[in-house]
Formats: sequence, C-alpha cells, structure tokens
Amino acid sequence: MNRHLLLAFIALVPLAVQAQDQASTWFDAPALTPFLHYAIQSGRMEAPFVLTQPYTTLEVRQAALGSARRGLPAWQQHGLRLLVKEISSWHRTDKNQASGYGYLGAQGYYRGFSDQDDQWTEARAELEGKFTTHWFALAHKTVLDQRFKYDPAWHGDTGEWIYGRPETGYLTVRYRGASAYLGRMSRNWGPPGEKSLILSDNPYSYDTGGLQLGSRRFRFSFYATRLNDMHAINTQAADSVYKDYRRFWSIKRFDVALSPAFQIGLSEAAVYGAVDGTWEMIYLNPLNLYYVEQRNNMVQMNGLWCVDLFWKPSPRLTLYGQYLIDDIVVNNEPGQDDRAAHPDRMGITARMVLADVVAPGTQLGLTYTRVGNWTYMSFRNYENYISHGMGMGYPANAIEQISADFAWFGWKGWIAQLQASYARQGSQDMTAPFGDTRDVFPMGVVSYWTRGEVSLAYVPSIFWDARIFASYDHLDAPVLKDNFRIGAVLHVKYGIMGAF
Repeated sequence: MNRHLLLAFIALVPLAVQAQDQASTWFDAPALTPFLHYAIQSGRMEAPFVLTQPYTTLEVRQAALGSARRGLPAWQQHGLRLLVKEISSWHRTDKNQASGYGYLGAQGYYRGFSDQDDQWTEARAELEGKFTTHWFALAHKTVLDQRFKYDPAWHGDTGEWIYGRPETGYLTVRYRGASAYLGRMSRNWGPPGEKSLILSDNPYSYDTGGLQLGSRRFRFSFYATRLNDMHAINTQAADSVYKDYRRFWSIKRFDVALSPAFQIGLSEAAVYGAVDGTWEMIYLNPLNLYYVEQRNNMVQMNGLWCVDLFWKPSPRLTLYGQYLIDDIVVNNEPGQDDRAAHPDRMGITARMVLADVVAPGTQLGLTYTRVGNWTYMSFRNYENYISHGMGMGYPANAIEQISADFAWFGWKGWIAQLQASYARQGSQDMTAPFGDTRDVFPMGVVSYWTRGEVSLAYVPSIFWDARIFASYDHLDAPVLKDNFRIGAVLHVKYGIMGAF
C-alpha cells in the first residue's frame, strides 16, 4: 500500500475509537459515492447501517480505516486515498474537545449535451461551508443551477437570471448515542443507488427536524416537517370542494444490524392536514403507532409502512429487499368481499448485486421494482405522499421496472458504468385523489420505456473529475419516440479549512 495512505490511516486510528460519540456532518461527494457503494457491496468495507443514506462522515471514515491492509491493488488504494483526503479536507477530530474546525469552499460543474435536435450547455455553482466540534456540526450548501429553469418539477423562482436555492443546511447536536437534527438534506432509505419506496432523494430537499438514538447494532430515527400547502379536496367529505390545506409529515424508523452482513429496517410514515391544521401530537410522538392512534382519536392521516432487508450471504453477493404497504384490503365483514372491490396500495423492490465475479473491481446489479396503481394516494389528496408534487418515496406509481447495471473500478482513477432498464408505466397523476378502483395494472394509457446509458468517469483527485456519457431512450406507446444524447461534465472544487 502507498506509504502516504498508510500514514494517513495510522494518524486516524487513535481517534476512531471516539467516533461513536462525536458529532458529524453527512458524507457528500457524488464523484466518490459509486466507489463507496461498490466497496460496501463487495465486502471491502463494512457500514454500520447500510440501508440509510447518506452515511455520516465518521461512518465512512471508520469503514475506510477498517478496510486498510497491505497488498491492496492500486485502484483500491486510490479509492481509499480519495475518501480519506475528502473527509480530512473538511472534517477533523479534536481529541481534546477544545477546538472546532471550519471549512469554506466552492464547487463548479460545466455540462455540455447534444441530441438529435439541439446542443446546449449548463453551469452549476455550489457555495458551501461546514463547521464541526466534538458536540455539534453544521453544514450549508447554496446551489446556483441553470437546470432549474428547464425542470418542470422546480417550484422556485424562475423570474431572475440566477436560479438557486439552499440545497443543504442543517445543524446537528450529538451526545454519546443521542443526536438532534434541524435543517434540510436529501435522504434515501433503502438499497444504495436505488430510489427508496419510503423515503428517497427524488424531491428537492425540504426542511425537517428530528432526533436519532443509536448504538453499534441499533438505531432509531424520527423526523417531522410541515410540507407545502396544497389546494386539494376531501372526496369523502359532505362538502367535497377544493380548499387550501396545510400539510404535515412524520416518519420514524428502526434499524437493526444483527450482524454486518444482515440488517433490517422498519419504517412508518404519516401525512396529515386540514384547512387550518396544525401539528398533531399523536403523530409527533416518535413512539406512537400511527394507525392505532388514528383510529382511537379519529384524526385522519395517510399511513405507510415499510420493511427493508440487507443480506450478504457471501462477500461477493448482496441481496436487498424493500416492501411498502400503503393499504391492504382485508375481508373482515362476513359475506362481503372487499378485496374484489377495492385495490391494495403497495410497492416492492428486490435487488441483487454481484461484486468481483467477472473480474476484481467489477459490480453487476439486477433490480426489480413494482409500485401499485394507487400507492401513495389518499381520498384526501392533501395526504398524498408528495412534496411540491414530487413523490417522497418512489418517483412514480402504476409502474413496473426491471434494470441491470454494470460498473468497473479496476483501473486506477477510472469508473466505467453501463445501465439498462425496461419499464411499463401507467398514466397516473400523483397529485390527484385516490380513485378506489380495481384497474388493470398499470392503469390508464400505458407507456413502455427502454433506456440505456454508458459512461466513463475519470476521478484523479478530490479537486476535479470529468465524465462523458451516451444515453438512449425509446418510448413505444402511446407515441413512438427515440432520443439519443451524448454529454460531458467537468467538476472542479476548491476549499480552505482552519481550526477555531
């Protein structure tokens, strides 16, 4: 192993024991994330709770420390070296608990694209700052991105020449195994690299407050927020007309790591609201059972439940499973077949990853996802599981998709990736009320998508990287459409750090 990498690891080892009790920011380095996921799924690293992303900076650092050994191939040394350098560039640990460390930096992306009809470029700038002490950490990132003005899901201002938003901004306080959180950050609870069914990074990040309790094998998480107001309707009300509703959301999760190779997660979420609504304590109590309290107190909500599984039966094989329940219809009235008249609202994701089978440094993944016609939707559409019209779990319902992905990390500094998928998707509107009909899946006008992408990234340093790609989309119905696109992305970064 490279001598400098070994020295970096040796310098960090004495502090690793204290990491469980320290505050930490969350790891945010998109260029290094594919290698991080591969290292976990190949058994080269062990993460304490694989199914909750992003991982904290200290979790990634400890995983890198645990994988350090002599005789590693050059490409793996390079990946570990970049992880260590990235973390040490904005996070230090003061063993005497006397100082804090601050970081100010900027990142820039320049993207160029070309398809059959057009060529265009986009620029993105990120201004970020971080500050960490032994007991608390804060982070902020403001993004200016020309892509916002083309995104139909963007809900912000497009009236000025600058299109921007604070994408990340949070304060977290930690004492031993307990921490509190206030701010905004994208999360994904499920298989790494796949959109979660219960909490994903699909919508633009939104503000939440919450807490977390954890140990080496157990973690409990709770978050709540007021979602965007919505002009909506209660289709079961006597005066079923559109009104302006206030909306609220709560979610809790139990993660249990029975071993580094077998972990499960259990989540429960609730969306509720009213015309002049406010917080409901029965849904702010992190240990309440939302469904039971809804029936006992007659406070309506749309509840969702999810179970996740991570299992590594061997170092080269990783299995994931995720099962979401929005509603299951049960025949509990004698002589009445409710299941024949009313639909279940569920979703499922299964994923298998084979690492280092084709060759060292390779990863092959197969994923299947199916989300029911009416999943995430309620009779009171202000309870739909959406933020500014975008799914807070999977991006769509009435969809079935199978995909394959291949990645190769076995050449120092290079990442080659290939992705292909086939999907059939109905014509659902996730902002509409629940229709309570049993329809053929997927319902409505069905679109059949075939997608493929090949990319090559060069990541020689934490200060810059580049990526080229080519993608192809084919839509079979309701209209025939093909789109071929090529593009290139250049990313640069600079920052300074100091003790305070």
